[in-house]
Amino acid sequence: CVAFLAVVIPAGVLYFSEEEPSEGRGFRISFGSCLHHRHRPWRVFSSMEYFGPDVVILMGDLIYSDWDDINKGLDDVQSLSEAEYESLLVNLYEEAFLEEHLSEIVSAEKPDTFFMWDDHELMDNYDQGPNTPMYKVARRVFENYTNPRSSIHRRTFKGHLFYEIDYPENRLSAFVLDTRSYRSRVSANDKDKTMLGTLQLRKLKYFLLGAPRQHWKFIVSSVMWNDYAASALEDGEEYLDGWAKYRTEREDIFTFIRSNDVENVVLLSADAHWSGVFQFEDSGIFEFSVSPLASPPLKPPDQPNEYVMFQLSERDGVFGGLVLSEDGVRLKFQLLGGLNHTIPSGKNYDVQPEVLFEIDLFLSEHSTMHPLK
Repeated sequence: CVAFLAVVIPAGVLYFSEEEPSEGRGFRISFGSCLHHRHRPWRVFSSMEYFGPDVVILMGDLIYSDWDDINKGLDDVQSLSEAEYESLLVNLYEEAFLEEHLSEIVSAEKPDTFFMWDDHELMDNYDQGPNTPMYKVARRVFENYTNPRSSIHRRTFKGHLFYEIDYPENRLSAFVLDTRSYRSRVSANDKDKTMLGTLQLRKLKYFLLGAPRQHWKFIVSSVMWNDYAASALEDGEEYLDGWAKYRTEREDIFTFIRSNDVENVVLLSADAHWSGVFQFEDSGIFEFSVSPLASPPLKPPDQPNEYVMFQLSERDGVFGGLVLSEDGVRLKFQLLGGLNHTIPSGKNYDVQPEVLFEIDLFLSEHSTMHPLK
């Protein structure tokens, strides 16, 4: 027998499993975010295609409306008229979905594709709610381009962008969060803030209670879950606005998971322009965060933290790979390094992605109780 690293969730203890996973290629999921138009061609999708995903989840920053040679920042975008802003967005989405490598992934019969937005589809760190003219224009254009390209496996909620994904034959359930539409201002008091809004939070909790116990339950967030990200700096200033700024609501979700004995929960995230693997001490839940697909990479915080298992600095062309075994018992996460835009045109190159980190998790009832020393 071969010993595989396994995780009992949410207990937070590592185990060896003496069960070998079933053979076969398994059910494969790729995910990531951050596609900048100045980092084309997006050859990372050729590496993703080599990985062979059945599902692709693009988790935000499909475009950068506020970061360009012309638009230097927020003031430039906010000075545009509604018509000018809409024209800018339409042009960026049109060019994005015509890009040859992304187009091959999205237009193929397989994989099933899913989309969510983050801030740069609107403007950097947008937190002004769903009633501004900017929001209404940006959402309309986003839906016009992503809805026709989204899989039928998406269970939507009328009038909202958040949705569920269900592949029961693969023991896979997912809730894809909209972390932009309903969030409180980031500057508000944390105890009074929400990232999700009342309805979305309630729907997430219904999902966690309703998903089959022996399903993997992915909660997909466009922004990082962990507190470590709060100390990430760009030009000496904090630049991320993830769950570290909305801790009260995040802890409410984690408490709900523990109190209701919800097992096999995994967090996916992106956005930071650097990648990492984290485990939350109190809940034992893992977070796999991967970015950027094709955008300027940044440095993670240079501070030791006990729940950081792995981090990757200053590399783009990266994406997450999840492989569910044929019986759905084993989940392998891989942080994969693919091609980027810097390869000279006309050169031959190997599209096979490099495995930068990997870990195996097992559904809780299939792990033997032999904790690692």
